[in-house]
Amino acid sequence: MTYDLRGCDETSADYADLITEIGAYANCRRIMLSTWLIVSEWTAKEILDDLARHIDRNDRCSYAPSASLPRGAT
Repeated sequence: MTYDLRGCDETSADYADLITEIGAYANCRRIMLSTWLIVSEWTAKEILDDLARHIDRNDRCSYAPSASLPRGAT
């Protein structure tokens, strides 16, 4: 999952809320500033729908299904 919350910087409460929510998934790894790998039984769409309350209409978010974390991801 990648995201860009427009109109705020990485220190804003909007980012903090989204990051906290993403971090609540049992199997997730932050691989870049705004890019996360999430391994879940949920579909990618279900995860995005779950996180939607933290994403405004002008923000951008993309996702792609994945079966597992790549070896060495931290």
